[in-house]
Amino acid sequence: MILNNVYTKYNKENASWKNGLSHAVVVLIIFLLFQPFGFRDKDLELKILLFPGFSLIAFSYSICRFYVIRKMLQSKKTWTLKNEIVSHIAGMFPLVFIIHIYSYWITGDMPFNIHWYSTLFYYTTSLITVAGIIEYLHYSNKSAGIQIGDLSSRIQRYSQQIAMAQKEKEQDILTLSLEKGQLTVNREKLVFIESKGNYLDFHLCKSDGVTTKLTKRGRLHQVETDLENYIEFFRCHRAFIVNLKKAKQMKGNSKNAGLILDDELQEIPVSRRYFKTLTLKLEKMTTL
Repeated sequence: MILNNVYTKYNKENASWKNGLSHAVVVLIIFLLFQPFGFRDKDLELKILLFPGFSLIAFSYSICRFYVIRKMLQSKKTWTLKNEIVSHIAGMFPLVFIIHIYSYWITGDMPFNIHWYSTLFYYTTSLITVAGIIEYLHYSNKSAGIQIGDLSSRIQRYSQQIAMAQKEKEQDILTLSLEKGQLTVNREKLVFIESKGNYLDFHLCKSDGVTTKLTKRGRLHQVETDLENYIEFFRCHRAFIVNLKKAKQMKGNSKNAGLILDDELQEIPVSRRYFKTLTLKLEKMTTL
């Protein structure tokens, strides 16, 4: 129901003085153009007092409404169109009374009775209602613009997150050169690669921890080049490239070292020429 729509006029981003100024300008323009209530026949000096005075009253009324309603919103949290209409009607009674007193005081000849109060009430309420409708359309469009901007920003952030996730996913996939074509494997599942003549055995870890072997025709030095940007992969022997993240421990010495990969004590040899490089690489990995 439209009456239950949230009215955003009193949100913090909307300045009360701007709203008050717009009311004052509208009132001044209407009185200058139409000069109701017989003001057309009044002296210029009297109009100079009356019209800006009405504008000042409209400005003050708007500021006071903003202040009171924002105080109410501290406990109410939301302000609906129905709340705005009720407060608008309630606010007309004191506003018209102030206008009536001011007009009576300045002109000296405006009757101070129920008939004139009712007349002022009708025209003032009509004027403020028209201004209120214009305000409602303005703030509704402004709110829609903010919501669209916020949604657009969210979509952009989501798109960036998807792009980053896709990039990370792509980094998890290794593309390794073979003698003919390429092999794509999951980075985390590759345990080690063993060279056997013109063939390569790719040892992969399944989700249940079981290691499987995939044999392809290729050269170890080509695969080593493909893996040089991945710090965990290291050529520890002329026939082996190992994923150091899968290593459990190391045994032996610089002349006869070996990497233990799993609880079954599967051992990958480390040749003397790669031992020092392995030491430096492990130091680098443990300081990241």
